[in-house]
Amino acid sequence: FQRTQIATGAVDWSGAPAVDIGLADLDPLQIERARQILRSKNPSSGLIELADVPFLEGLEALRGGQVTHAGMLLFARREILARHCPQAQFHYVFLDSETTVARNAPERLPLLEAVERIEQIFSGPMNPEKEIEIGLFKLRIPQFPIEGVREAVLNALTHRDYQHSGEVLVRHSAKELVVTSPGGFVDGITPENILRHE
Repeated sequence: FQRTQIATGAVDWSGAPAVDIGLADLDPLQIERARQILRSKNPSSGLIELADVPFLEGLEALRGGQVTHAGMLLFARREILARHCPQAQFHYVFLDSETTVARNAPERLPLLEAVERIEQIFSGPMNPEKEIEIGLFKLRIPQFPIEGVREAVLNALTHRDYQHSGEVLVRHSAKELVVTSPGGFVDGITPENILRHE
């Protein structure tokens, strides 16, 4: 019944209190990471200079003095996240051939750190660039544009159903990048209508 309520939007799971998690279970490093991201994206935001509690309330990581599920996923210490939400696993696999795994890194990370980790991977030699000449100009084009990778991973992490077990899996090879997320479409969305527009 609860899963149906969440799937149809009748209940906001992300805004509900996370049971047995308090302010002491949140990682100051993750809170500062959120401030830095906000500072880089929206330097005029009034949230940036607030003390931790009003800052977290402004992000709805705290409601009524209680840490929300969103607050847990964004800011909980790793060991707290592993204990209270073991399904919040992020798994990166790099295949250097069709049958050989060169890197296999399952981790339970707060959401912002997981996105930062994937950006670091795809900003380095694991995402080679090709140089293309256009007239007098030379453009360097990465194999996988970092903006697209970030969007795919963010969608997988933020839109997955955390009531289900499973993990977000990023499978990367020289030929393809596949991001999978457990769960399904929210109520009313199907493979047939997701790409339609009018």
